[in-house]
Amino acid sequence: MCLAYSYFQPIFAIFFQDQFDVSPVDSGYYMSLAPFSYCLGAFLISRIKVHKQITILIGIGVVAISEFMMGPDPLFGIRPQLHLTMIAYLIFGFFIALPYVLTLPSIIETLEFRFEKKDHEKCICLASGLFNSILSIGEFLGPFLSGLITEYLEFPRSCSILGIYLILSTVLYIPNVFQNKYKIQRVKVQTFDEQL
Repeated sequence: MCLAYSYFQPIFAIFFQDQFDVSPVDSGYYMSLAPFSYCLGAFLISRIKVHKQITILIGIGVVAISEFMMGPDPLFGIRPQLHLTMIAYLIFGFFIALPYVLTLPSIIETLEFRFEKKDHEKCICLASGLFNSILSIGEFLGPFLSGLITEYLEFPRSCSILGIYLILSTVLYIPNVFQNKYKIQRVKVQTFDEQL
């Protein structure tokens, strides 16, 4: 997921200039739409108490769909249009907040069942370290891969490749959701039995 956010940094302005004849200043304004909608999404999701892992899946799924519409890929038969790209980018920014905001609490929730209550601080430090290391890897790989892919393919196709990657990530994450749910229920039952 972290790869998706930084993926557009080196190639988006070039795409705007080549495809829509947008000046570099205006492309900067357009590129600020996703961070703005991310702020709104992060604020809203932090206020809602929902099932974290399912919400992460929904967020990644919507982001993947917006990736396909960002170009859009010529396979869809839709002509590239600035307003369509911007709508997809706004949706991307808003819904990428779901996995970004909820991943750390989800990691902490999962790790808490592996640590004793007295080791709560260790649990939080480990979760934070894991989250930030994965975030950094994604921030590195995003621009690197986008530059590499767009060297050989056009922007719309590279967005579709990222969309396919996100869909595969979502499909691979689904068993983890059910496995963690089962483990959490088992630990809760075990804790309840110990209290009796």
